Amino acid sequence: MADGFLNRWSQRKAGQELPNEVKPVAETPANLAESAKSNKLPAQQSAPTSEALPQLTLDDVAKLNHQDDFSVFMQSGVDPDVKRAALKKLFSDPRYNIMDGLDIYIDDYSKPDPIPPEMLRRLVQSKMLNLFKAEEDAQDQATEDTKEKMALEALDRESRESNEVTHILPPEPKTEVTEIKSSKPPLDPQLKT
Repeated sequence: MADGFLNRWSQRKAGQELPNEVKPVAETPANLAESAKSNKLPAQQSAPTSEALPQLTLDDVAKLNHQDDFSVFMQSGVDPDVKRAALKKLFSDPRYNIMDGLDIYIDDYSKPDPIPPEMLRRLVQSKMLNLFKAEEDAQDQATEDTKEKMALEALDRESRESNEVTHILPPEPKTEVTEIKSSKPPLDPQLKT
């Protein structure tokens, strides 16, 4: 068996032709045409060439709708401008113009998206930069004003209540306070008890 392999290898190396070897046929366009004619299979029949096609123009593209066959415009003999116009017409149909949601760069990022004011108020930087100082001062002033107003109302209410109480109660008789003297003599500091 090894002799068979080595024998064939040496003959090939020497350039000699083997007796039972089939020589490959060079595939030229003429050979391919002959094999296509002999086989006559529908899958191998050649498509109509560009010479058989009528010359397509932009007017033909204008007449297209989404139900027409666009493959005629995509063949090799069609003018590139007509191809582009046909593709543009095809993809202008809304059925082919659906966003898949995977395009992450479709938003307009030139529009600013600021931080909401509620969140900005909680940031330490806004306190350090006194961004809301005027608003806070106005709120503090408003709370102080309401506190003063409430205090004045409370005092006013108390004074009205005290006036009402004094008007309701009869006046107390005035008594004079007299000084009561003690009957014990003062203690002598020198005496020790």
